[in-house]
Amino acid sequence: MILFLRVKQDLITPTKAIKVGVFADFGASEKCIRETISALTIDLDIKPIRISGADIAYETLAVFQSDVHLENNAPAGVTPSATFLLQSNRGNGSVILCSGHPESTSGIRWLIPRAVRWTTQQKILEYLPLVVKPEKYSAEILFDKDWLKRESVLLKKLVANNKTEKISAMKELAAMGSRKFPQWLLGQLRDSDPQIRGLAAETLLDLDYRLALKDVEQAIKYEQDEKIKQLMEQVLRKLKFSEL
Repeated sequence: MILFLRVKQDLITPTKAIKVGVFADFGASEKCIRETISALTIDLDIKPIRISGADIAYETLAVFQSDVHLENNAPAGVTPSATFLLQSNRGNGSVILCSGHPESTSGIRWLIPRAVRWTTQQKILEYLPLVVKPEKYSAEILFDKDWLKRESVLLKKLVANNKTEKISAMKELAAMGSRKFPQWLLGQLRDSDPQIRGLAAETLLDLDYRLALKDVEQAIKYEQDEKIKQLMEQVLRKLKFSEL
């Protein structure tokens, strides 16, 4: 769950004493609510106000298509057609609530700055095709036990010495949408094989993983293969949006 809030603070309300309304009817667990409040640096001693979704007006921006019930004996048939992404104005504040994780999903990370701009009433901008990739995923990514087991196997192949398996693992992990993969991928920029280093750079660009900027800069500094160095420089320019 991702929650974006804009709360108008009055003169007698200290910042850490602002009570937060958390939508109770969209699958947020108590732990998730507390973690959200903690991330907002709001005092946990002040209990959140639980607001029923039926009592407020909101605009549904997206709904679930998948039947997600992977853990803890969660019931089937609950999530299809349920609200996935919503926006609402309440009092002097605005809220956007997302049930997924766009911040860690390449191709839709632009939803984060868009949500921040909307909740803070800033100008809405258009984003470039380089980062807006609705076609990237044709099906849901369900992190079930089999998926996690496969991810673990593939990540271990990244540190093995079999070049063919390493390349195959990189491609499959990218297609799977593994959230751990980008961090593991940074090490491949220093692989002994130039083909692996080049593929790592290209994959970081495809994942629009801008946290890799310093790593790519460092890799360019020490790269001996001129062709790979030029490729990395092009990747760096695109990650910085200086070349599109």
